[in-house]
Amino acid sequence: MAKGTKEKIEKTFHSLIEEKDINRISVNDLVDKADINRKTFYYHYEGIDSLIEKSLSAELREVVGDSNRISNWKEGLSSCFSYLYSKRDYILKVANSKYAYSLHRAMNEVSKEMTRINLEEVREDYLKTKNDKYAAFARNFETICGFYSSIMVGVFSEWINEGMNGQYQKYVAFIYRLFVDSVYEIVPELD
Repeated sequence: MAKGTKEKIEKTFHSLIEEKDINRISVNDLVDKADINRKTFYYHYEGIDSLIEKSLSAELREVVGDSNRISNWKEGLSSCFSYLYSKRDYILKVANSKYAYSLHRAMNEVSKEMTRINLEEVREDYLKTKNDKYAAFARNFETICGFYSSIMVGVFSEWINEGMNGQYQKYVAFIYRLFVDSVYEIVPELD
């Protein structure tokens, strides 16, 4: 029941965006059109911003799926860009609204998750080799995760701000090369 209700809320929100300026959509508009009560809406979301953030985060996680390992990370990045492009009108409306930060938070959450999983793989590589640089990597793990995640979000944001043209493979290649080429080089520099 809860999943069906959430889907109904999300679908109704998407239809409202087609009818009305996103900045003028209220929870009342949404619950009236979805034919649900306010308590039901607030059971799932704290507000419109939460609806955007939670639904987009869940959708991106589903798209990325098992593509979080370095060996197929490029595929995961490409899937994220492709998915965002398939929702181009919606993403651009959110990006140009008072809810832009919800879009940023959703991308940040998924980017951190992808980065953390990849850096865990790097950490495992260092443990296998018994490399003494592992201690420096472990001490700086959160900082490194934040650094790479911020770059990913920045690249996604730049692409969105440029209008989300269909030529996103250059962005995928940039993020992938930056990560793969630099992550193994950064560890020896930490001490």
